[in-house]
Amino acid sequence: MLSFSVVCFLITQRADPKFAIIPGKSIGSTAIGDDYEKVAARIKKPNFGDAAMGRSWTTWIGKGGRLDIFAVRGRSDKPTVRLIRVSSPAFKLPNGLHVGSPLQDVLKAWPTLRRIHFMHGHSIWDDAKNGLVVEGLLNKCFALGVHASGQWADESYTAYLSGVSGVFK
Repeated sequence: MLSFSVVCFLITQRADPKFAIIPGKSIGSTAIGDDYEKVAARIKKPNFGDAAMGRSWTTWIGKGGRLDIFAVRGRSDKPTVRLIRVSSPAFKLPNGLHVGSPLQDVLKAWPTLRRIHFMHGHSIWDDAKNGLVVEGLLNKCFALGVHASGQWADESYTAYLSGVSGVFK
């Protein structure tokens, strides 16, 4: 039986919107469709990024992990957030799973995930219907991401993988 303090801790962790991963919608205070320039100004200076042809991939590295945002300049002149990715265990899915959880637990909880990439032990799974991306490395959840529901994350992750594929060779 769980103690009252443990139950309160779990409820607090799941309910804290600053660390909530809502598939298809948001991670923390950043949402799919947000104005990228406003998000970037709020987060401050990124550690690195790459931009070309109306698309950008930006990375911020903190003490607990990293935040990556893929943005696209659409018909308007403003770039919008298309994919958000985190590698910090502080961010949690509604069911409490997080970076560091066993990959099998995440795959069991989200049976609509389909593998879209595998290279040297690094796998990427996408739930296009719900807008969730899961990265696995050595049987652990390595990173979590969200994108618009009803779309595959393929374009977003192709841009990401082109920049980091050498890391997993």
